Amino acid sequence: MLKTKSLFVILIVLPFSSFSQELRLVKENPNKFFVEQYYVLSAKPGIKQGLYQKYLASTLVLVQQGYFKDNRRDSVWARYDSKGRMIELGGYSGGTKNGYWKNIIYNGDTAVVVREGNWRDGNMADSWTFRNPDGSLNYKCDFTKKTILEYGINEEPSTFIDNKDTLSATLDTPAIHMGGADTLLRLLSSNIKIPLTYPGRGGLKEIPGNFKVLLSFTVNENGKLEDYKVIRGSKKEYNDEVLRALKLCDDGNWIPAIYKGHPVKVVEIIPITFNVSIRNDGPTALSGFL
Repeated sequence: MLKTKSLFVILIVLPFSSFSQELRLVKENPNKFFVEQYYVLSAKPGIKQGLYQKYLASTLVLVQQGYFKDNRRDSVWARYDSKGRMIELGGYSGGTKNGYWKNIIYNGDTAVVVREGNWRDGNMADSWTFRNPDGSLNYKCDFTKKTILEYGINEEPSTFIDNKDTLSATLDTPAIHMGGADTLLRLLSSNIKIPLTYPGRGGLKEIPGNFKVLLSFTVNENGKLEDYKVIRGSKKEYNDEVLRALKLCDDGNWIPAIYKGHPVKVVEIIPITFNVSIRNDGPTALSGFL
């Protein structure tokens, strides 16, 4: 298990020894889910400086902690789950991610580091290791060289196209997005934009609820995406928007699948679920859940 108590104490002490300017503590509720606590410069109340903490409003469990320097994220930042267990840890410099980062999940009380590596000026760089939820190796890659360094055991059959024949078999190595599945899903989520309208004021009339879209695409022999399709969808506007967002995931970080020593075109399927809710005081709001 990870030991986080000593780290927590260090993070609390540092601001008072690191900043000589006079600070003022601010506490606020940005929404009904969270409580924020942070420091600002007394002379410039719009500038965050020093320790920042975010808590769940319902339980006051700490879910995020870090530092600001001149209103930009700096030094060590960490995220925690609803039980107060660390799920992400890494550093910022000048408002961008820099240095070592890791992501953690929990199997019961056992912590598993599922992703770890270095960021440089806001980009993933050098060697990264990705693990499965059971702790076994998924793969290691080098972001700087855009190469896979080591693969874990792959026993799952895949559908792929080899010399125009569609086959289903276990690949030597699967097609991989070097940022990992979570990075791919975050990329999709950040790019999905449902048209915003005010209820009852014309335009697209949204119906609140959860909507599901099942997508397929292929990763070709050169690591490029193509053949985007909606296998099973929802409203046409949603289907079209999810397809548009998926095409933006062709970001140059795909490694093609290998079968019997040569690259092949492989079919990938992604289910996407997102929630549409309507606020009475404003436009329709989309919150992605992938």
